[in-house]
Amino acid sequence: MSGAPREHAAPNGAAREPAPPQGRQPGGKRVRGGDLPPPRQRLSALLVTHSYFSFGAGTASPTSLVKRAAELGYRYVGLADDLNVTGGVELFHAAHEHGVKALIGATVPVRVEDDVYPLVLIAASRSGYETLCRVVTLAHERDERDVPFPVLLAHAHDLVLLTGGREGLPSRLLARRRVGELEELLRQLKGAFGDRLYVQLFHDRYRWDERRARVLRRLAQSLSLPVVAAPEVRYLDPDDYR
Repeated sequence: MSGAPREHAAPNGAAREPAPPQGRQPGGKRVRGGDLPPPRQRLSALLVTHSYFSFGAGTASPTSLVKRAAELGYRYVGLADDLNVTGGVELFHAAHEHGVKALIGATVPVRVEDDVYPLVLIAASRSGYETLCRVVTLAHERDERDVPFPVLLAHAHDLVLLTGGREGLPSRLLARRRVGELEELLRQLKGAFGDRLYVQLFHDRYRWDERRARVLRRLAQSLSLPVVAAPEVRYLDPDDYR
């Protein structure tokens, strides 16, 4: 995914001055877990923003999110509202006006047996956008308003998949110590999405977030999967949180 940072950053839930990713020593060498060196680069993309079209879970318009991101120096803004792409047109108009690149996606609840995990799908092309709309429609056709895991695997064309934040697939299964099950699910996702599957890293400054990020990185490395720093942005300013 062009422009998507692939290293750990320390974001939180409001749009802030870009936080630089960590995970490389001087000269560009990767670090495997352990203590991370001082960051050298700024995060250039907000891949998972939520507008007020994420009903009850976002407070800002797509235009205001793009404007704020541009003010803070971000070059990419991805809108990933909960199970809808309603803000897409406004997103692209605002991105054109403010000189940033727009990415349209959605946060989709994916059912794995009796559990549901929010995964982020981002369209990689117009064809991918068609796939995204189809997935969203399939979810709305179900009483549960989710997508069964096998259905997701069958609708991967030109979609980028991020594995979700705090409530996502890796974080929750690791917390339950269901590592073998998680690894198998990630292998299946890799088979469907190929190099468009990213393990999503996040850091909301909660206790254990730094340790969790290191564990997620090691998991991704063990499965030869890329990681991406993708904070979930739901507010323009921390004071918007209620």
